[in-house]
Amino acid sequence: MVKQKKRFVRFHFDIHSSFKFTALTFSRETPEEGHSFPAAFMLRDTQVLEGKMQERVLYLSRDFITAISPESLALIDNRSDMEVRLIERLHQSFPALGSADSGWKVTYRTDLHMTNDACLFKTRGWMAARGFTRFRPEKNEEGQWVRKKHPDSKIVVLPDDLPQGGEYWVSADENWYRTRGYAERQQHFNGKERTVFYHPDDNAKKDGKGNDPNRILPGEIYSPLYEGRMVHIFDHSQKGYVSGEGRKAIWQEQDMERKVITPRVFVSKVDAEKEADDRIGFCDVTGATNERSILSTIISVYVLCGNTVATLEGLTAKENLMLLSIFASFCADYLIRQRVSLHLNWTYVSNLVVPNCRETAEDTIGDLARKAATLSCTTPELAEAWNAVFPEDPWTYESAERDLWKRAELRAEMDAMVAELYGLSVEEYAMVLTGFPLLDRGQPALPGDAFLTEGDEKSKKGVEGENWLEREWGIFEIKPRSFITRDFALLTYMKRKAYPLPQDLSAWFRDKAGLNPEGPLSRFTIGTVVDLEERVALAEEKGAIPYVPSTRG
Repeated sequence: MVKQKKRFVRFHFDIHSSFKFTALTFSRETPEEGHSFPAAFMLRDTQVLEGKMQERVLYLSRDFITAISPESLALIDNRSDMEVRLIERLHQSFPALGSADSGWKVTYRTDLHMTNDACLFKTRGWMAARGFTRFRPEKNEEGQWVRKKHPDSKIVVLPDDLPQGGEYWVSADENWYRTRGYAERQQHFNGKERTVFYHPDDNAKKDGKGNDPNRILPGEIYSPLYEGRMVHIFDHSQKGYVSGEGRKAIWQEQDMERKVITPRVFVSKVDAEKEADDRIGFCDVTGATNERSILSTIISVYVLCGNTVATLEGLTAKENLMLLSIFASFCADYLIRQRVSLHLNWTYVSNLVVPNCRETAEDTIGDLARKAATLSCTTPELAEAWNAVFPEDPWTYESAERDLWKRAELRAEMDAMVAELYGLSVEEYAMVLTGFPLLDRGQPALPGDAFLTEGDEKSKKGVEGENWLEREWGIFEIKPRSFITRDFALLTYMKRKAYPLPQDLSAWFRDKAGLNPEGPLSRFTIGTVVDLEERVALAEEKGAIPYVPSTRG
């Protein structure tokens, strides 16, 4: 029997609470043909071990494990038998992204290491003191975006091929540095000899690690270095740097109307000896219990990424946007969450089962790509990605969809399309959506809608049924919670599939989706508004917006 227990391990062991313990019992004998064994996952107390709450016990087979993890035979977290059947079917029906059968010829890459390559990273203060010119787009009083240059020098000679958008810095020309007494050296970059300069106050020698942190390549563009906090779903500028370093660094969420890539540091691709194309980038640091586990977007050709933003390259612009649509979907995220721990690396990504690129209809690829571009291309850096799918309508600041509700409609449509590509039934899709319990924490809740968190005797404060409740399987604190994203995505899929809309969503979950909101497998309760379409309409009236990331976690 396999058990996984994750109950307050931080109080017993000095490790991160995301790590899990596995209790495994076995006997040394040959199993019968078709043998299966009992298993339970994500246990937070000992009730199942004591013979209670047998709804949590699943039966797994060697065939199931071979289907989902043919190389490592690794187990994944499962909540129900219905979930086991769905995951087994998906792994038997679809190829892994990293396999030749998938049709996706992608290459996994990390550009620069945040520690080992730190000598290449330049701060704004460092560059400002060494003759660099700063370019940054700003919105003027008429609401138009204009490119601002500082300082507006009449002496510095700048390159002709400057990017159109985003914040970037350009080093001065060779003559400017020579006339100001900068030391110069000859060095080679990708086989070509270049002159580099050093500020009179800087050391022109390499440090003890063989790095050369003070060199300046004249006339070069120093573009943003991507870090994980800058990336979210269909958003390549989710947060902008404000101040500080390390864990004390302050980053601010960027309003959709004022998106500007605002990094902490900058880097020259020539100095780093790296080239790049438009590609998919995703946050490496993640977790199976985060609000979402795959935070992915399109990364511009103009920038490089630190190792906290891994990338996939080798695809056309349209294929990038299509694969991004899959990565951003609830379906792909749901499958990754069964495996991932703290880092989303190639081991996990390559084993993600995906619809075959070659077997997907060209119309579907084009539709998803256009929707993905409409959501993603919010700044000039991604103009080329936009123009690849909208060649007759060149990118402008008005091209991207910035209205949050309309963006939610696009995302729900795309999620529905991807769910259809995976062959999910409406009931299976509903089960997938319930695997994201942290959604919508910042949205207003409908009357009686709540999320249940495990408690104890100390949790019995306030009014029973309003602040806490006790069931056979435990004591729970009642936290009001909006479910607008789940409801909106489910409603969109039901309408796409011409499925009868439930008048009582709680009963529908119990009778059709195999998840009773009043049972031990559920951590959500549905309040007094039970008609699905009415729930979405009332939530919108209360100001709730689907697909908006919570500010926490």
